Amino acid sequence: MIGDGEHRTRLEEYAKNLGVSQKTRFWGRISNHLLPDFYAAADLFVAPSVEAQSGDTEGQGVVFLEAFATRLCVVTTRVGGISEVVQDGYTGVLVEPRNPQQLATTMEKLLGNERLRAELAENAFAKVKKYYDWDKIAKDFEDFYRAVV
Repeated sequence: MIGDGEHRTRLEEYAKNLGVSQKTRFWGRISNHLLPDFYAAADLFVAPSVEAQSGDTEGQGVVFLEAFATRLCVVTTRVGGISEVVQDGYTGVLVEPRNPQQLATTMEKLLGNERLRAELAENAFAKVKKYYDWDKIAKDFEDFYRAVV
């Protein structure tokens, strides 16, 4: 698990109680230059976001675009702007927030089906390449500025 947050201590304790702490590594915050290695080592990108009690929701989330760009299959939750990036059943899989059984079932299904994982990952890669490629973004800005001037 990569990242830190308010739930890290509780998750570490949970892993210990389940008897999987020897098979689970909590890396904490990772420098951006190391992230590609972690993406490359993964079979699945899982980000079970939840709506905060304050009403704040997950925005677009660059992490999803990073996962797409590295051809990783994404599993995440249907909150905030995530569903605008992750198209359920096409560029990843969306599950309901705070539903650990659905999340676990989805993860098991995808880890057991390499073809489906690859298909979702390729669709996601095509999307990120089409809409978020730096050359395309630069061209869009250039076109915008030329139109304004």
